[in-house]
Amino acid sequence: MKLYHGTSERYLQQILRDGLQPRGELDGNWEKCPSRSDCVYLTVAYAPYYGFFTANEEEQIVIVEVDSNLLKRGNLLPDEDYIAQATEKDAIPGETLEERTIWVRDRLHTFADYQEMSLNGLGNCCYRGTISLEAITRIAIAEPDKTSNLCLMAADPTITIMNFALMQDVYQNLTRAFAGYPVEAKTLILDYVAILREKTDTENFAKHLDVLQAEMETITVMNVKASRAIAV
Repeated sequence: MKLYHGTSERYLQQILRDGLQPRGELDGNWEKCPSRSDCVYLTVAYAPYYGFFTANEEEQIVIVEVDSNLLKRGNLLPDEDYIAQATEKDAIPGETLEERTIWVRDRLHTFADYQEMSLNGLGNCCYRGTISLEAITRIAIAEPDKTSNLCLMAADPTITIMNFALMQDVYQNLTRAFAGYPVEAKTLILDYVAILREKTDTENFAKHLDVLQAEMETITVMNVKASRAIAV
């Protein structure tokens, strides 16, 4: 399985030199409920979302593709959000979802058996430790100014089990588009929404699809091996 990590261009040279590293002592992106400092978070659905919100103004979005077959299986863990959302409230200490998520995060290694369920149920998982360069199979770069409509779509998700059940195909296609794979623009829209828009506003809908397709063509895919050599 190909997993993805969304980040900012300011970390690109470090990634090319040292692989994907846990944030360590760096501040997390989510102040109220920060991620584990010893894990790299991976997804099949939300890499553009994470990249968009990690990048500062005028920074490019970087999508890193990881081959799960090249990772140490024992280091793969579920996303704490999945465990907290999927478990009945009384089964985990804490009055609020945030408190329960933090409780799970601090004990995440005890939930290792739920990693596959986390991917299937929420689209996310995490990896304890550094992801080596050898496991990185693709890096794509998107300029927000040239992909404004795609970025607007990427910024939309509510990362919940219910929303993933409804939107997973759209989010996975959007992630593949940001990773530089050829994706049909229409697949970035829910089927019933696309059908309705095509019937009620055919001309404008066709123009919108053309815009999305043109934006996807601006995304660049790096020659990872060559870039590694330069970074080292």
